[in-house]
Amino acid sequence: MEKQVECPIRVGFIGRPGGFGGIDRYVNELYRELRKKGVDIQIVWTGEPRAPFQKTLHSFFFLPPKVLKDSRRFDLIHASQPMFCQAFPFLPKPKVVTFFDLIPILGRRWVSMKEHLRLFNFAVFSTWMIFAKFSDKIITISTQTFEELREFGFPEEKLRVIPIGVSDKFVKLDMEKGEKKIIGYLGPVTYRKGVDFVIKSFSHLVRKHEIDAELWICGKWEKEYEYKHLVDLAKTLGVEDRVKFKGFIPQEKIVETYNRFDVFLFGSVYEGFGLPILEAQRCGVPVVIRKDARIPAEVSKCCVKAISPEDMAEKTFELLTNEGLRKKISKQGIEYASGFTWERTAEETVKVYEELH
Repeated sequence: MEKQVECPIRVGFIGRPGGFGGIDRYVNELYRELRKKGVDIQIVWTGEPRAPFQKTLHSFFFLPPKVLKDSRRFDLIHASQPMFCQAFPFLPKPKVVTFFDLIPILGRRWVSMKEHLRLFNFAVFSTWMIFAKFSDKIITISTQTFEELREFGFPEEKLRVIPIGVSDKFVKLDMEKGEKKIIGYLGPVTYRKGVDFVIKSFSHLVRKHEIDAELWICGKWEKEYEYKHLVDLAKTLGVEDRVKFKGFIPQEKIVETYNRFDVFLFGSVYEGFGLPILEAQRCGVPVVIRKDARIPAEVSKCCVKAISPEDMAEKTFELLTNEGLRKKISKQGIEYASGFTWERTAEETVKVYEELH
């Protein structure tokens, strides 16, 4: 039975409801779990435009008046990301913000965009960080982000590490698999995610070893030129007939898609957390990542680590052909990833609220 908590605090949770991105899922899952635990929490939101530049303007000029007006109904305000902290200097009540990563500052070289836009993003995020310093507590979703914020001068006593959870829907399914091996990636198709690294690895795998396999790239691409680059890369490497771009995977198909993979390849160079890693592991799929990737140690603990595309190919081949090793890595992944629950995230978040009440 779900454990109820005594939390009479009225919480205003600033966040975008209903989306499918990592932060959107944080808002949806944490809100749902806190409500189940009896927390009086309400979403504070105004809607927003779709264009990135317009979203930035919205966060500066339209959201703060809404937050200031609605704050009178709450004892505490919790911003789901630093983008929503603009009203914090003017709120005379406890304030909490969640940080996922510092990619706009630390990961600029891994984001594919024109230099003037890169500098604009850097300036905007730096401004958000100034507003975030008015928070009474700062939740970070990983020890990595904790250390990064500490290095940027955020007081350690304000920081609290609370890992996000993995939905209980991610489970290993009893599915019949054919002779063809499916190597998979699921997530945004962007430069930072290292999908080109994965395609190079797959090319090496099928050229060196006689193996019947396909690579599934599952995810939405934001920039058409990045997608074209990956298609051209597959053609250049001679694997265009084996690399399948599946596009956006709807929520109701994600668990089934993970379960179709024999091995999950994650070529990302920098993650604030790396939720797809744990989702794949919960589904019993071995995960191979880059050894030099900046991914929190608590997330990458049960991953196989590769130093190059060629090494990733060899480690993938070993997982495909060594049944004992594959079962061992799969079992370890399921057991470890099952420790990341939204119930635990909610319980730790309530402790932060209670400290401020």
